[in-house]
Amino acid sequence: MNKPINYILKALDEFMEDNRLSFGKSFYLYDWKNKEVKGYAVISPVYKVSFNGEEWRNDRIPELLSGKYIVQPAECESKELQTPRIRGFEICSTAKDARLPERATKHSAGYDFFAIKDVKILPHCVGVAWTGIKAYMPKDEVLKIYNRSSNAKKKGIMLSNGVGVVDSDYYNNPDNEGDIGFAFLNITNEIVIIKKGEKLGQGIFEKYMVADNDIHGGERVGGFGSTGK
Repeated sequence: MNKPINYILKALDEFMEDNRLSFGKSFYLYDWKNKEVKGYAVISPVYKVSFNGEEWRNDRIPELLSGKYIVQPAECESKELQTPRIRGFEICSTAKDARLPERATKHSAGYDFFAIKDVKILPHCVGVAWTGIKAYMPKDEVLKIYNRSSNAKKKGIMLSNGVGVVDSDYYNNPDNEGDIGFAFLNITNEIVIIKKGEKLGQGIFEKYMVADNDIHGGERVGGFGSTGK
């Protein structure tokens, strides 16, 4: 899993800013590509690096920041370093047989979601197809939920809200643990059945921005649709 340069830079900046990195403190350098600990590094205030006791020249610092290495505190309990989590999916505790979202091709932008159980949607009514999946992501990202292109044509169902929005704080909320649901509106005169394991639609992670002098509404206290209450 490639780690972008800005992630490494951000991690180092946060260590410096929060004083969590005492200068002269030892850090592991973990080569994610070869999955091995390369040695210990000491990072100074000017990003001079002493690697395994040998000082790296300044022109070698870009190698550290290139995404080749992951920097983690050397005092962690195990040398089995964990790849930092950025964004992804988990199965909810109450949905053991849920299927994790997946991309259809290597260039697909969206992750396909699947129904965890059969759903019956009455004519001109809304029914929610649950996935048993929750998503984690950075605070400045959102997961947008889109309908499957064939649903409107073949089944006559569309997302009741057009595009679903899953905020980062929906993850592990106290109401439903962050279970992602597709709220479908049946625009036909017939009952529509969605079968367990059927593809529902896609989710795409995106960055979002906030306005100057933004005033937020507080902390999330609920689950599905709670922010509009």
